Amino acid sequence: MKKLKPYMVSDDEPYEGACLVFAHTVREAKKIGWSIVSSWGCDSFIEVRATFMRNSLFLYEQAIQENLEKGIPHVIESPITCKGCEHWGMKLNEQGYCDDCLREN
Repeated sequence: MKKLKPYMVSDDEPYEGACLVFAHTVREAKKIGWSIVSSWGCDSFIEVRATFMRNSLFLYEQAIQENLEKGIPHVIESPITCKGCEHWGMKLNEQGYCDDCLREN
């Protein structure tokens, strides 16, 4: 069984909102993430985008561990975000801040 990979799935630019999807392929990530992403907007057309999150082993901590172990694709609608910039996808320190926010302060 192939390992699930983390993807950032959004309907436009990820900074406007994105969910975390654990899937086998980018196509599967888009399909699974579509139901979440499409509920956020009111546009008549939605182009779902999925980006593989390289070098992001820390995201596996947010996965549903039982699904991860069984290889069941799933969505994390609201991943843990940085307390400063409210973005996710980068490793956070023990206080909950990303490196960018730490550099700014």
